[in-house]
Amino acid sequence: DTMALHTATLIAWFTLICVMLHPRLGFGRVILQPSLRGRLLRRALPIAVALPIIAAAVSLALTMLQGWPSEALFALNASISVTLVALLVWWLSSVVEGWQKEANAQAARLSRANEALEQYASSAAHDLKAPARHVMLYGELLEEALAKNDIETARRHARAIRESALEMPKIIDGMLDYSRSAYTRISLTETALSELVQAAAVQSAADLEASGARINLLHEMRLRCDSTLITTVLQNLISNAIKNRRRDRPLVIRIDAVRDDKGVRVTVEDNGIGFDPEFTAVAFNPLARGVHTAGEGTGIGLATCRTIVQSHGGEIRIDPTFRGGARIEFTIPDKRPTV
Repeated sequence: DTMALHTATLIAWFTLICVMLHPRLGFGRVILQPSLRGRLLRRALPIAVALPIIAAAVSLALTMLQGWPSEALFALNASISVTLVALLVWWLSSVVEGWQKEANAQAARLSRANEALEQYASSAAHDLKAPARHVMLYGELLEEALAKNDIETARRHARAIRESALEMPKIIDGMLDYSRSAYTRISLTETALSELVQAAAVQSAADLEASGARINLLHEMRLRCDSTLITTVLQNLISNAIKNRRRDRPLVIRIDAVRDDKGVRVTVEDNGIGFDPEFTAVAFNPLARGVHTAGEGTGIGLATCRTIVQSHGGEIRIDPTFRGGARIEFTIPDKRPTV
């Protein structure tokens, strides 16, 4: 009878759908693909389910309006159809636009990562040459001292070799931090500047205690940022101030923040020896070295700071007009960058 026919048809249709949605067969394989087509089909599935229901509701409503003129029913049906199609097109356009933004952001991250890898290779070769040369030089001097049975000189050369060897892991760690900062996906949260400064101070606790440095936070401010990455920025700037401190007076590091039309501008300044004016133009290059400031370090820390700040859509600079130490400013926008 009719009910049995309807039941058999529904069972057959349900079975066909199950087969087609199998992960390895037909339509299901396409839907589960990680491609743009697969993602679009997955998003369109609710529409495919909703459209028949909406069509049935419209048909039912039209049957209840049989007393209306045919022209009015036709106009109503056309209006509803056009509206539904327009909504569908708008929804699909917004979905594709969102994916396009995501693809652009991913492309930008890949571009930064590729640039970081290139600079990493150049920086690795550049940085490791100096300690390697020292090891070779003092190794030869050590051989000469041992040949002369000059034990005290041999010990001095051995210490120099050890110090050069200990410098290599620091260089490698700094370059790894720099390369990671280029492709790390940022996770934005509302964070107080005092919490970031405290975390950076904890990471630099040993150096702060050894140098007798003091950190002063002048104004509190909340930032929308990746707290881990911005803590790294502050820690690098604190470390830079410690390495370039003056020996004739206690080091004071002042951290301040103001809000302007670009976002939150954070300032880190110290009363150390400062930067050579010629160095400020290349300070954030991973190959740059601040040796003309009479300081220490590999210089990779400032390059890491620039990469992290740029990943937030901000800017970082050295204030060339500041006297009596060094002043570095960086800006964190209130809105997340689109790329």
